[in-house]
Amino acid sequence: MSSSTISRRQILVGGALGAVAALSPALAAAPSPIAQAWAKAEALRIRLAPQGEAIEAALRTGGVPGWMRLKGEVYSLGETRYGLLVEILNAAPTNRADLMIQRRVAQDDEMHNGPRDWAQARVTLAERGLSRAA
Repeated sequence: MSSSTISRRQILVGGALGAVAALSPALAAAPSPIAQAWAKAEALRIRLAPQGEAIEAALRTGGVPGWMRLKGEVYSLGETRYGLLVEILNAAPTNRADLMIQRRVAQDDEMHNGPRDWAQARVTLAERGLSRAA
């Protein structure tokens, strides 16, 4: 592979960073750690999309997110994405765009099918911290 070849992963991450930048033009220049983690999480969501039916079927069995009941790459991708979402919610926002991302993460299906109250509490703490810093 030549150095001018772009991988599918680079395209996905680049597209997700573009979507994050659309939230705030300031992010286009230097994405924050929260924005970077969100871009990676969105790229993983896109990679999981073809397995959506299997994930939904597993989710209906109850208790845990559907990807947790599956094996192989789906499980690995789901676990990595979930870790990124938790990382985002645990991070301190540096600006309003970060806070918007955290709000979106708290509304993500992973959080609604799991630690919904914890996710909302993290966003509330982030809002308070950002308002004190302003």
